[in-house]
Amino acid sequence: MSAWRYILIMAVLATSLGACSSAQKTVQTPKEKAPTWIGQRPSNPDYYIGLGRSSKSLNPLDYNAVAKQNALEDLAGEISVNVNANSVLSQTEDPSGYAESYRSQIRTRTDIELEGFEVYDTWEDNERYYVLYRLSKRDWAAAQEAKKRKAVAQSKDWYGKALRADEEHRAVEALTYYVKALESIEAYLGEPLEEFDDQGQKHFYGNEVYFRLAETLQGLNVASEVSKRTMKQGTLQENESLDFILVNESDIPQSGLPVLIKYSEQLSRGTVFTSGESGQVTYPVPVIRTNERTQYIRARFDSERWQQQVTDNRLVRDVLEGLVKKVKETVVELEVLAPTFRVASLESNLGTPLSTPMLASAVRSVLLENGFASDTTNPDYSIHIESDTDSSGVSRNMATCYLRGQMIIKRGVEEIYRTSFHEIKGVQLNYQNAGMAAYREGVDWLTYEVLPLWVDRVRPTR
Repeated sequence: MSAWRYILIMAVLATSLGACSSAQKTVQTPKEKAPTWIGQRPSNPDYYIGLGRSSKSLNPLDYNAVAKQNALEDLAGEISVNVNANSVLSQTEDPSGYAESYRSQIRTRTDIELEGFEVYDTWEDNERYYVLYRLSKRDWAAAQEAKKRKAVAQSKDWYGKALRADEEHRAVEALTYYVKALESIEAYLGEPLEEFDDQGQKHFYGNEVYFRLAETLQGLNVASEVSKRTMKQGTLQENESLDFILVNESDIPQSGLPVLIKYSEQLSRGTVFTSGESGQVTYPVPVIRTNERTQYIRARFDSERWQQQVTDNRLVRDVLEGLVKKVKETVVELEVLAPTFRVASLESNLGTPLSTPMLASAVRSVLLENGFASDTTNPDYSIHIESDTDSSGVSRNMATCYLRGQMIIKRGVEEIYRTSFHEIKGVQLNYQNAGMAAYREGVDWLTYEVLPLWVDRVRPTR
């Protein structure tokens, strides 16, 4: 074969192979055209629509599930949640604020409880996955109406129990049942729940429950036989107490409910008690420490504590929020009197009575500075001092005397405190002056050591 013929054959073969290769490269599987709902959201007056999408690269293992969840959320968002002017929520203190909370919770619940929807279409490409749900508006409305009837029926069962308990003046049970009646219809607290009685009169069931609950709740009152009480500051009245009774609007005692009692000088919100079998609550009055001459004790039904105890339902708590702020409060005024004292003393220096008793004057000054009042007729505290000095010799031309004696404090006839003067020394050029120096040391000892401790014990300020 000649060289030219060989070259010609090889050229033809190369051209043929190149053509085949080129043809093979251009053959591709045609892509399915995306449906119109991918680019333009569909609308149908008879159906709610839910459109979900997900990225295959971002969710390689569960892109189907992610798209379906997004479609469900989109479908739930299609279902409007409105608050009617005749609903329970519209009667609350902050209807606009609670309405938004209600819408949020109902949307969340709708998302969880959606049923009856169908997969209308799906589509995917190399990067994305799409799913389209639809739900019949008529079927959804029928299902919701059936649920509402069931919820209202259950609520009415609780409501009937609440009314019977209310008629029998059992507030603790009535309030619990009213709340359960509201809990049963919590999903419909934004709806009017219209009903017609035998005479054809329209009324709104949810509001009826709400107002009966409010009437019972706000009818509770903590009663006291006294409106004013005189008290002594300090520990003179350590075992004093005030008696209260929790009653309903008919003044019938109510048991088993929380009562909040707050002393005006108390930093905390107060002390919580549970009303006894006859509605009684006994409040031990704290030791009065401050110098305020008018103080107060406030008592009321602890609606906040009751609210926490009776329900965990967030939406029902929102409904109760305005009611619990409107309970009645009873105030007992405390007229605070200063503790009184009288001082008597027999003070001598080397056997000679002092013309001006130094120790008694020091005691009187300290007590007056600490809020005590002097009363020579009928004092709370009687203070008696007996003291004298005796010589103890001379050293280096300096005379030494010691103060001896005791101070006794009584409350009535009961001795409550006693201290002795000993090792209180005075040194001067002569015994007379040394004795007076010992008295001055005794004054300092009483003023800065003895009396502050006793005052803090009987009239503490901390």
